[in-house]
Amino acid sequence: MKKLALILMSLLMLVSLAVPALAADEGMTFPPEKLYPLTKDVAKAPLTFEAVIRLPKGYAERAGMFVSSYGVDKTTSISLQFNSAKVLELYYELPTAKSVRHKFTDIPVTLVSTGEWVHIAVVKDDAAGKVHAYINGELVQTASNAPEAYGHDNPAEGVTPMPFCVGGDYRNGNTVNWKGEIREIALYADVRTADEIKADAKGIKADKDMQVWLQLSKDMTAAKDLSGNGNHMGDYKEPETTAPAATQKPTTTPKAPQTFDAGIIAVVTAAAALAGTVVLKKKK
Repeated sequence: MKKLALILMSLLMLVSLAVPALAADEGMTFPPEKLYPLTKDVAKAPLTFEAVIRLPKGYAERAGMFVSSYGVDKTTSISLQFNSAKVLELYYELPTAKSVRHKFTDIPVTLVSTGEWVHIAVVKDDAAGKVHAYINGELVQTASNAPEAYGHDNPAEGVTPMPFCVGGDYRNGNTVNWKGEIREIALYADVRTADEIKADAKGIKADKDMQVWLQLSKDMTAAKDLSGNGNHMGDYKEPETTAPAATQKPTTTPKAPQTFDAGIIAVVTAAAALAGTVVLKKKK
């Protein structure tokens, strides 16, 4: 029985070690009045947006922004959000103030407010003139992405570097902050395929076309960009490491042995003799 118990305990330890950090039950929350910008602009407009989110069960109001660059002058603003109509939307506003909205009316906020973690992906396929929206790896709706809506043949034309922030936008007060939790955000420069989205829904992994990849948890103020592009959230710094000091020699000089004056020794010796024990003897 003892051997069986040890085997079971070992298996449980192996399982616990295999569980990724994202198994934690709490993601990052985004209170109003706070901004969580990326430390670098995203040079090219993302074509694939992914997020792992959670909303309270039954939540039916505007849920806010996953990620956005809205509110910065003279740049193309892009926002992925549950909008004021409470449906999923990919929103573009060009420097000319012309705006384009890709709305997914088949994905209301109530579809994802289950109290469970949900993987959401939106893929903007300019070549096909379509924008696809996925929930947990399954295609739910495709919207039109007509180039003429942008005022020119290429929807990416005129797009300038975008200073994205996570869980809100740059408007004063950030009142469109995300109302639930976010555990992951990933932006890609390429059009992800249906198979890639399905695989990402089981666990996002590093990819050569990633622009940003953040894993978030409760009470974070900064997070490392795991894509390797340096688009960290907040003022992220690598943990400091120090070299082991085991082989280092002492830098202080050892103290010399303490000596006693002959008079002090005589006094101590006399006192000890009176007590019946001699503890010090005067050197000859």
